[in-house]
Amino acid sequence: MNIEQVQAIINNGEGPQTEFKATFRSLIEEVCAFSNAEGGLILIGVSDDGTIIGSLLSNAEKSALADGMEAITPKVEANLSNITIDGKSIWIIEVPEGDKKPYAFGGVIFVRKGANCQKIQDIDTMRMLFQQNRRVMFEDTPCPTLDVDKQAITEFIASCGLSNGTPDFQVLSSIGAFCSSGKPKAAAVLFFDCAPEAQFVQSVIRCILYKGTQGSTILDNKTFGGPLLQQYCKSSQWIQEKLNVRYEMDGLAPRKEIWEIPLEAIKEALLNAICHRDYSTCEMSITVSVFDDRIEIINPGLLSPVVADNFGRLSWERNPLIFNWFCRMHLVEQVGSGIRRMREFMKERGLPEPLFETSGFFCITLFRGKGSQSSMLDTSILEELRKKPEIRYDELEQNLSISSATL
Repeated sequence: MNIEQVQAIINNGEGPQTEFKATFRSLIEEVCAFSNAEGGLILIGVSDDGTIIGSLLSNAEKSALADGMEAITPKVEANLSNITIDGKSIWIIEVPEGDKKPYAFGGVIFVRKGANCQKIQDIDTMRMLFQQNRRVMFEDTPCPTLDVDKQAITEFIASCGLSNGTPDFQVLSSIGAFCSSGKPKAAAVLFFDCAPEAQFVQSVIRCILYKGTQGSTILDNKTFGGPLLQQYCKSSQWIQEKLNVRYEMDGLAPRKEIWEIPLEAIKEALLNAICHRDYSTCEMSITVSVFDDRIEIINPGLLSPVVADNFGRLSWERNPLIFNWFCRMHLVEQVGSGIRRMREFMKERGLPEPLFETSGFFCITLFRGKGSQSSMLDTSILEELRKKPEIRYDELEQNLSISSATL
């Protein structure tokens, strides 16, 4: 690897296939974890924030590294090299993906979860992980083309704090968007392509507004395609347009919006569906259904038996690349926190706990508050009138985003 390649890797930060180490410590666990994943690079002499501090690897440390590698079973072959950037020495350990998984160090299996190394000791969890690891994940499937959406890649670069001058191809290469053959992965098409639905017709979000609570009459029906972030933003906006909001005033402070369902809970539910759905299922897309009393978000794909038995405590990313890219954009939290956070958001608002259905498709139901269809809107109109008794009809319509007939 040359200086430009190493510098680009450092600029793009840690990820599923990149680990920074300031000093020569705890490397063997990382080597084991990369062997159990898709391989990766360990850069010694680089701090977690990407600052190059340099490292002088002694002969004793090199010997300890070799001994540690020998302690991994089955045997792992890794390459150690050195490069100097701005007068500072960086040591690079290149770990290939193992073909004899699972690998263990000291009797413990380590796996790569996003940008972290995790210890796995539970037998059922081990079995689940490596049953899935032995198959080719759908997001890793090679695709013929990638028509990059400029807005999608620009937003990704900005959200991750990457250099604006880095070429798009270099950014995508550094985050694992391409197969070893050079073809784009399905994950890259879903996340960055202008129209992923052209290659995967199921990769859209369908949003439906029903009259009443039974779903017999459809009032609105929209389908959102494009890059996954765009789908998330458009479906979120569509949901907000169907919900009621009231405003709380506190003196001269800006008014506070109180949505009938916390937007944070909706965000968690939507991102959960986008990150963890089974994109290999052609029969169904993600479906958002809005009823008078609830919102249902259906995510195609069964939970694995172990995750279902440990629901809310154990998580497994069906699409680890896609999940990691949303993590890098600071849109999702650590693995396994979404269910807990949804429960907390609803509880804080005094609403019923979300309903999670795990048989068949995975469905999240968020319940709307009692009397939400009219009382919240009535309150909002009265608050606007209190602030400005002479307010005009068109101002009210604009401020509250409602039609003249509703007003």
